[in-house]
Amino acid sequence: MLAPLKWIEEFVPLHLPARKVADLFTSIGLECEGIGVVEGTEVLELDTPSNRTDILSIYGLARELAVRTDQPLSPLSTKRAIYSEVGDGAVEIQLLDDQCQHYLGIPLQLSPSPHTDLSEKLLWMGRNPIHPVVDLANVVLFETGQPLHLFGRAHLEKGLQVGVGRTGCFEGLDGEAYDLSPSDLLVLSGEEVLAIAGLLGGCRSAAQEGEGAFYLEAATFAPHRVRRTGRRLSLSTDSSYRFERGVDPQGYLLGAERFLWWVKKLGWGGQEGEGSFVGNSHDASLTIPWQGKEVESRLGFALPPHEEERIFFGLGLERKR
Repeated sequence: MLAPLKWIEEFVPLHLPARKVADLFTSIGLECEGIGVVEGTEVLELDTPSNRTDILSIYGLARELAVRTDQPLSPLSTKRAIYSEVGDGAVEIQLLDDQCQHYLGIPLQLSPSPHTDLSEKLLWMGRNPIHPVVDLANVVLFETGQPLHLFGRAHLEKGLQVGVGRTGCFEGLDGEAYDLSPSDLLVLSGEEVLAIAGLLGGCRSAAQEGEGAFYLEAATFAPHRVRRTGRRLSLSTDSSYRFERGVDPQGYLLGAERFLWWVKKLGWGGQEGEGSFVGNSHDASLTIPWQGKEVESRLGFALPPHEEERIFFGLGLERKR
């Protein structure tokens, strides 16, 4: 995971040399494998464990450093999305397979233009700018860890469905052709295949230059299904890398509302019409039994109760008594 210091410092005040930040990451189990300079900012390359998808984002890394250094963490600004919770908004959504847990779709009317802030952030992450709307989706992915996708709304006349059972050749955004298997989870509009869920959008349905009507996808797809299809197709993307490891069950809403905040900030337009949500309940919180003595048994040393609470609260956990 690449960690540009300038981006991290938008959320937590560090004012430390890159080598010192690298040592802080190493002290919490994220070994720094190198430090480089990209577009004028120092970028750390971190080795992240496969079970820590919470740190596959700039904000996740900032949260870890905020706790480690006892510094305040700035909240992620968002803009509220308006949507129906029965899937019957401006575009009707149907989940035809239980391997999609949540699907939120937001209709947008945008007048995008290239923006230096977006381009710079992508270059820090080793990615080239493509199209302003796609660039913004990628920036939000790197910020929050939540993959997003945008379709041209003209391709959704027959609604939107998520399901399996299709075969044939699919032309991806990368210009490659892929043979579909009946077990592949797909995003569809009638007979048209819009995307291989969690992996890759289609060439025909993608956001195009000159278009203004878009549809934002923020979803949660089953890790094993994305992983299986990716391996079969020898395909890995920034989105699938996160879906395969399991994204935050509530991250789809954060990702969508962070995207809308950026749209407002950039003056590109905004939501047009009611969005649609289908899937499991929004409340995906878990209660985990915990006793202070577990810290000592797992780590080999004890923490004062106030320090234990500081760490838990800093990581976004709440105590239930």
